[in-house]
Amino acid sequence: MRSSIVPTSTRSTSPSRTTGTSTSVGGKEKVRKFKAADQFAPELIAFSKAILEGTDVEPDGEEGLRDVRVIVASLKSAREDRPLTLSWPPRKRRPEPSDRIYRPPVREPHLVGVEAPTLE
Repeated sequence: MRSSIVPTSTRSTSPSRTTGTSTSVGGKEKVRKFKAADQFAPELIAFSKAILEGTDVEPDGEEGLRDVRVIVASLKSAREDRPLTLSWPPRKRRPEPSDRIYRPPVREPHLVGVEAPTLE
């Protein structure tokens, strides 16, 4: 069975732009849309808050290691065309919806006297 996850987005300078994913498993497609957001600013805010309050930083190194294991397993699964199972002990704490910090997406800057970069 083949599956794929494809990021999608609508490009606009409007703060109401959306982004999402299109997932196809066994010929069935599921599309999820999300309100676009700045992903970097909340990380900086949470990191600064943890330092100022002397609390643990989230995500921590263990969460990062799990992310890398999922990516490596996904690549191996695709290369070998077979499902893989990952296991590890449960985490003491998981990110929760109350941890979410929303910041609107950053607007694209107005270019003055220059052209946008190209891939050439």
